[in-house]
Amino acid sequence: MKCLRYALLAVLTSSSSLAFAQAAPMPSAPPAAPPAAANAGPPAIVTDWDQHHPDAARALGDWVHQHPAGARRVFKWDRRHPLRTKALVAWAADHPGQRFEDFAASHADWPVLDRFMRAHQDAMDGLIVWIQANSSAARELVQVPRGLAWVGFHVYRPLWAPAGEEAPGADAVPEDK
Repeated sequence: MKCLRYALLAVLTSSSSLAFAQAAPMPSAPPAAPPAAANAGPPAIVTDWDQHHPDAARALGDWVHQHPAGARRVFKWDRRHPLRTKALVAWAADHPGQRFEDFAASHADWPVLDRFMRAHQDAMDGLIVWIQANSSAARELVQVPRGLAWVGFHVYRPLWAPAGEEAPGADAVPEDK
């Protein structure tokens, strides 16, 4: 009885495959892929951000100058976690007067925040103060994923990069090695 079932299944499978092959021929070539978004470069909202928000840009530059190691970590963090950066900016803008410690406590499930607290608490508090003082400019910057990282690597790089470190290409936000 099992043999009969397998034989019947084989016949049905082969005939349905044949019918499908006759009814819907396979295309000769796959459709052309749309152009890669990565080749387009960052949008103008990021590349011109410092020109549209000169006071916020100057204040961010002051923060980078005062906290180069912390700024470098924040820019790299944004490169890897743009949605979390956006959440940080939204939280800071919506919670005036609060500090990074408060944000970290309310996001205890984010494992990297405790390292920011230990190594760069002053820098992170300064970033929160900058966001709170420039909330619309900060929100605009993080509307583009990795926008803060792009600005950090292309506008503020001389303030935090170690001497001799190679600069990225015009559109690149380099990955960690």
